[in-house]
Amino acid sequence: MRKSLAVIFGVLVVFLAGSVASADVIGLNFKAPPKKKIVDPIAPIKSYLTITEIMYNPASNSDRNWEYIEIYNTSTSKTLDLAGYVFDDDDGKTLSSANIFAGSIAPQSTAVLFNAKNNKQPHPKIQDRHDISIPVPVAAGSNALAQMQAAWGPEINFVAVSNWSALNNSGDHFGLWDSFAAYDSRNFANAIINVNYDDDDDWPGDDNKSSIYLTDLSADPNVGTNWILSSIGDDSGGWESNPAGICNKTNIGSPGSPPPAPVPEPVTLVLLGLGGLGILFRHKLYEQA
Repeated sequence: MRKSLAVIFGVLVVFLAGSVASADVIGLNFKAPPKKKIVDPIAPIKSYLTITEIMYNPASNSDRNWEYIEIYNTSTSKTLDLAGYVFDDDDGKTLSSANIFAGSIAPQSTAVLFNAKNNKQPHPKIQDRHDISIPVPVAAGSNALAQMQAAWGPEINFVAVSNWSALNNSGDHFGLWDSFAAYDSRNFANAIINVNYDDDDDWPGDDNKSSIYLTDLSADPNVGTNWILSSIGDDSGGWESNPAGICNKTNIGSPGSPPPAPVPEPVTLVLLGLGGLGILFRHKLYEQA
């Protein structure tokens, strides 16, 4: 009896399979719809952008006003529009809207994010009747870009960030999101790029005036040994800034100058050399022929 039931069940399975297979012939389609390919909308941007320099502890009257983050677009053809992006760290209150309103990065170029509010102008002074200097108040915030350009140079692609999150001198975690929706109350899982830096262990020590820069574009920005403290004339072209605004001190960095390309390993150089000799040898044989 059990054997008969097994046979009947097998025949039924074959019949049903044949019915489904032939459904297309009679115009009926019982097949499950094909699964949609899941595409990460920010994956291409993630592959293009990297953080290449961090100035988190400048020598100035107010750290946050002279901090900056350099990012690099590795694409060879795509210009990235930064309008509507969000920059934030993991401290304090979350943002209520996007804080980058304009700016872009050309292919294989940099953008330097900085505090849009920045410093006040130096206070002019008047002399009272007792010949004592009295400061005259000056409005803040209107000359942020001018001050950064005066400090580092007018040719740099500076991108202003409102509600700048001050970077901690002892380490911080910050990120960049491509929209306020992606930001989602500071969800780092949605960030295009993020770095969790420190000032000890494997990370470069802090000297209260120099930025740190990524050793090369292929290096992991979340590994401390891939960063170096900036110095004048280093591999990234570091230089000393000019005093600007109310800051009469100078800093050392290389904003706007991407890190050097990775140096090929010796084995790679040998293979390239052998390849060149092979081409030259074939060329000589062709000439003799």
